[in-house]
Amino acid sequence: MQTESSSPVERLASTEPMIRFNAIVELVEQGEVAIPALCEVVANGSLYARRGAADALGRLGPMAASATPALVAALTAEDAILRQRAARAIGQIGRVAHVAIPGLLTAFETGDVRLRCFAAM
Repeated sequence: MQTESSSPVERLASTEPMIRFNAIVELVEQGEVAIPALCEVVANGSLYARRGAADALGRLGPMAASATPALVAALTAEDAILRQRAARAIGQIGRVAHVAIPGLLTAFETGDVRLRCFAAM
């Protein structure tokens, strides 16, 4: 169980939406120093944690460009919501995430309408 005394990265795995939201806010406030841990969570965390980490990376915008490979890998995850959040995060990172274009084009070709919308952004 994650508590308020847990690290924000640990709290991303909480089943409580407000705990996850507060963890994302804290991680975004940390800025660049949170990026390596968020990349690790996107790759290997629990489902809730992976989704939250993708959200946090997107909110960091262009400073999270180094997270692009982890987010591209998440575009092929089994979970549709994670795929959508990864595509949205890549869009929020912006042009500096240009290496994601092949992965986004592949995502655009799926039948997932939301994923296609985020991939098109």
